[in-house]
Amino acid sequence: MKAYFKHTIPVLFVIGLLFACDRAPNYSEVPVISFNKIQKFNIYNPLSSTFIDSLSISINFQDGDGNLGNIEQNATHNFIAEIYILDTITNSFQISKFSFLNASFPPLNNTGKKGPIDGVLNQGTNMTTVFNLIPELPKGTFKFKIKIRDEDGNYSNWTETTPINLGTK
Repeated sequence: MKAYFKHTIPVLFVIGLLFACDRAPNYSEVPVISFNKIQKFNIYNPLSSTFIDSLSISINFQDGDGNLGNIEQNATHNFIAEIYILDTITNSFQISKFSFLNASFPPLNNTGKKGPIDGVLNQGTNMTTVFNLIPELPKGTFKFKIKIRDEDGNYSNWTETTPINLGTK
């Protein structure tokens, strides 16, 4: 009986180690995203003695080869956002003729190795500046449709935020 336990315990230990190891997820090399959250912050600007509407959009991401983010500082935008505004007459969202809120984000893979990555990407913007640059952009209830692009030029699916009120008190 002792001999049985003598050999069984090491075998069970090795099997347990094999199942305890994390296996790399099998994600597509085309990024996949989903909406996480949208937040508005009112930040006080002491230079102008005013509050600035700042917006933060968070999306969940998965990428099989880990090449999300721009390595070059002046690279093209890899965070693409279409702006939709609530039409209070039809009570439906219409794409804005100023339908851009594009930006760039840095590399999300900190390992330097090709492989699957996932996490949450937070992208922010100063909406007060947007409203000042585009005075024709009405203030009100907005939502955003977002996609991202990896270094190989693969575009993710579109995801959509929940509505948020911007530019009004």
